Amino acid sequence: MLTFYERLDCDATSAVLGAAGALTIWKDFPNAPRANTWYPSALANKLAHTDILPEPQPDGSEADIIAFFNSALGADDCLAGSAFYLGLDGQAPAGQIDLLTTVCTKWVTASVSKPSPTTPPANRSRTRPRCGTTCCSTRSATRLGTR
Repeated sequence: MLTFYERLDCDATSAVLGAAGALTIWKDFPNAPRANTWYPSALANKLAHTDILPEPQPDGSEADIIAFFNSALGADDCLAGSAFYLGLDGQAPAGQIDLLTTVCTKWVTASVSKPSPTTPPANRSRTRPRCGTTCCSTRSATRLGTR
């Protein structure tokens, strides 16, 4: 998982905690159930029974998932008074949000989500597939607040 900690959409009463998606998608790989169908990399790896891109890449693109978590959480203009709880025991104190639970939620949903845009090789893409191809996925973001 390629992870970034930066300001995400938020205001004084609500905030996007995190967002994640497949870094790459693949089609026409060994054991693909359907031809000309795009699969997020984590699912493609499972179906192919191998890590399709196992070697480290200079740009980090060997990661199956890209995730972003809100660095502004708790600021006056970003869900004021809250903070990420960094413990590993699942016992976030009142007013804090369990980062581990947020990360796990993003990791699971990102395993079957759409990619982020950049330039792809022929059977690998970091862009949304064009019309005429099939893609099995959704993208999600978690929003917490009082609105």
